[in-house]
Amino acid sequence: MAALSEDKYTRLIHTEGEAIIDLSLKELETQFGDRLLRIHRHALINRARLQGVISQAQGQHFADVLGLVQPLEISRRALPLVRAALAG
Repeated sequence: MAALSEDKYTRLIHTEGEAIIDLSLKELETQFGDRLLRIHRHALINRARLQGVISQAQGQHFADVLGLVQPLEISRRALPLVRAALAG
């Protein structure tokens, strides 16, 4: 569902729980291609699980990802790509 880069490891959040993996986000993007969507410099999500964008008054935007309790922050730079993924 999501891969989050934290310090020197990558935390993979999936339907069965969480795991720490020894692959970078860049390696995951190369391996899984269009199935993943970068929403922030430290976060990838499964494109098929993207449900929507939650916008806050302070200008922050968060990805609503099916199966995740907590929405994930979307960077300003990634926001147009996330919106395009929802539209397409």
